[in-house]
Amino acid sequence: MGMKEITYNNIADTLLEEFQEYKLSQEYDEKDKEFQYATMGGFGRFLTQAVESESANKELIQKVFDFINQIYNGSEISNDDHSDTLQNLLYVEVFENLAQIKSGVEAAREYLQDKAKNDFENIFQHTGVEDN
Repeated sequence: MGMKEITYNNIADTLLEEFQEYKLSQEYDEKDKEFQYATMGGFGRFLTQAVESESANKELIQKVFDFINQIYNGSEISNDDHSDTLQNLLYVEVFENLAQIKSGVEAAREYLQDKAKNDFENIFQHTGVEDN
């Protein structure tokens, strides 16, 4: 992963650079690129499909979660001007998606770390799939 700092403004570009698989998938729409939530929403769907798929590419899944951990547990937790944060973007578009499917919950629990893991559990308690 490059050393450039990932910010709310460059997250869409960074995602597409890091994950060609997403860019080439049906979940990505070029029109979404201007909107962080749309780009990340597609990425959330892309990830949930990957973890649901029997023939899932484990390396890709690991790489995605490493990326999420790095951003989520990074420094930009709150913006002084109360503008949107990367954490909020991931929380809404990725964690909430994962919490809806059993395999997503399993993957999140396996790979997420630290604050990301705690916040995921928080979402799971409120909106997650039933354990039964």
